[in-house]
Amino acid sequence: MTSKKAVLNQRVGKITIAGDTDKEFIFQALRSDRFLIAMETAGRGAAQKNISNSDVLSFELALPKQEEQQLIGRTLYQIDSLITLHQRKQKRLADCSNYNMLHTQNP
Repeated sequence: MTSKKAVLNQRVGKITIAGDTDKEFIFQALRSDRFLIAMETAGRGAAQKNISNSDVLSFELALPKQEEQQLIGRTLYQIDSLITLHQRKQKRLADCSNYNMLHTQNP
């Protein structure tokens, strides 16, 4: 990934971001399918797969200039927020629909 330090203990990891690297950019990168698949592939064990500190540190991530990192991180955050908002609206509509169906069938 980078020369930055990471700590991994049982199913908990901590990555410290130093300098001007954008935290939201890194957060979004660590949520990406590319990262998750790489970690799933690196996992070892039978019942529960485990990854090592070196598995995480060996993941290579291209770091654009800070301004681009901020733009990418902010854009992906906004998209995530919109998706969450629409999922909540969809759930409320489904709840209302279920309520209406229940009350029209059993007046």
